[in-house]
Amino acid sequence: MGAAIAAARRAVDVREYPDGGAGRLAGAIARHIGVPPRCVVVGSGSDQILDLAVSHLVPRRARVLVTDPTFSFLEARLALHGMAARRVPFGRDMTVDMGALEEAARGADAIYIDSPNNPTGFQFPERRLRRLIRSFDGLVIIDEAYAAFARYSLATMARSQENLAVVGTLSKSFGLAGLRVGYAAMPPAMAGAFASAVQYPYPISSVSIEAAIASLREGGVAAMREAAAAVTAERERLVRGLSAHANIEAFPSQANFVLFDAGDSHRQVHRALAEQGISVRLLGRVGGRTGCLRATVGTREQNSRLLMAIGDLMG
Repeated sequence: MGAAIAAARRAVDVREYPDGGAGRLAGAIARHIGVPPRCVVVGSGSDQILDLAVSHLVPRRARVLVTDPTFSFLEARLALHGMAARRVPFGRDMTVDMGALEEAARGADAIYIDSPNNPTGFQFPERRLRRLIRSFDGLVIIDEAYAAFARYSLATMARSQENLAVVGTLSKSFGLAGLRVGYAAMPPAMAGAFASAVQYPYPISSVSIEAAIASLREGGVAAMREAAAAVTAERERLVRGLSAHANIEAFPSQANFVLFDAGDSHRQVHRALAEQGISVRLLGRVGGRTGCLRATVGTREQNSRLLMAIGDLMG
């Protein structure tokens, strides 16, 4: 990341507007995800793209199908824009009944699915998700913020699927959260309308554009993939290590975090870990469970420290 910032500093004169920069960045992202440049739009983080998509591409007072839980920012934007969320809950095993999701879609005007899901880490079955998208008449937004750590991506499907927008970010996979670089893969007509009539004239700063382009060069992509592979290996070690304790149930994940249920002792576990300088997210109620915590996958040393601390707490 330091090399990317240094490259951006050399390339940028901040007194000038980033004319053409968004187009060059879209081209670099398109090559990375395997779609034509005309299918990619960029924005100030995936949050901004999601907000604009909901407010401009979804009908007013629409019924939007989501899961429970889902990305809290998206739910807040639906409420802000006067849209009703139709929720399909996760089960206690932290998966979603795809039949129930398909049934609920019949009464919806649009669909939003974060896959992998936050905070469960669940990635929806690819074949069933593709079928749902093809059978649905309205807009489908698939949020793939964590796709670099998952089994598959639907980005290439957006080349020809007229109702699909696949949203992504460089925040998680490339570690560029502070630069706020998001994107979406859309069919050409949707992408053209979004870029010309919905998106701001200069949605991303010159520094962010150049740093992102530098990161998307061959060496940066190789480094990202190596880091993602390390995260997925450590993620599986965390799941196994946490699940070894009788009082803890850890759930399979396709993201860069692991959700686990510590039951009635979850607040005590959270507090004890915090006292040792170990940060996990206290969630509580998720998918019919009440003792959920979420741990981000760290370095091997950090993960070992978490597992040792949990072992001491659980006896």
